[in-house]
Amino acid sequence: VSSENSKIASLEEIKLAKLTEDIIKNFWAKYKQIPIVNPEKWKFHETVFEEHYYQMLRALSYELEKQSTVFISFGFSFADEHILNLIKRSLSNDTLQLFICCFNDDEKDVMKSRFQKFKNVQLITIEKSLTFTAFNEHVFTLSPINADVEG
Repeated sequence: VSSENSKIASLEEIKLAKLTEDIIKNFWAKYKQIPIVNPEKWKFHETVFEEHYYQMLRALSYELEKQSTVFISFGFSFADEHILNLIKRSLSNDTLQLFICCFNDDEKDVMKSRFQKFKNVQLITIEKSLTFTAFNEHVFTLSPINADVEG
């Protein structure tokens, strides 16, 4: 508090205004804009969860870096930027093969735009909606019927 430029010599000289509801509301509005981590009882829970999440992503990344890996994605939108970027980085592994099962043509168009630069990505669709049952009957079988694999 004390410095050459300070008008207040000690903490005792600070006069606090009466804390009205408007002042408190204003304070919290500005305070929430500050990037700060407050200590709280849930912080441990969040930290453990985030650590587990990080470890899972690291394990995925490690597996995708291995030679001749095949990754089949079913029912995942790749809307999570962290996971999308991890997958895209992993696709620099030329021996990685990513198969994305697209529920319908609209999803196929979205995936095509997300992965258009990668030669080791194949989009799987069928004429009707691609469910697990349809996947097993038409794609994941020794004699596929009407499966469309586009790469």
